Amino acid sequence: MRTLCLLPAFLAAATLARADCAADIIALRQALAFEPVALAKQNAGKGDLLFFEVGRLERTVPGVEDQKCVRAERLSTPLPGATDTPCSKDQQALNERAYAYAQQYNETIARLRTERGLPICASR
Repeated sequence: MRTLCLLPAFLAAATLARADCAADIIALRQALAFEPVALAKQNAGKGDLLFFEVGRLERTVPGVEDQKCVRAERLSTPLPGATDTPCSKDQQALNERAYAYAQQYNETIARLRTERGLPICASR
């Protein structure tokens, strides 16, 4: 009887996971549609000089040396849809592109932050 009670909860969770997967793939495709250097410059022009992080469980900020610094200073924001636990082969491929994308974006943000005299979380 207990197993039957858990079945609806499991099915609901599986449905949510699939819905989240589709939403993540759409968000990641949209994010990767922009050229990273141009997007970094556009965001910086609006005053947004945050780095992109990828992953959910093990977040990382590609291209930034001191990961503890970037988290402590709250200098990053998630790249929409990027995760370290892909739900499909499609999302896996997008995540691989997301890492390189975030690295290019973050290198541009670091240069722009340096020009403004802002911290870039480089090892000393």
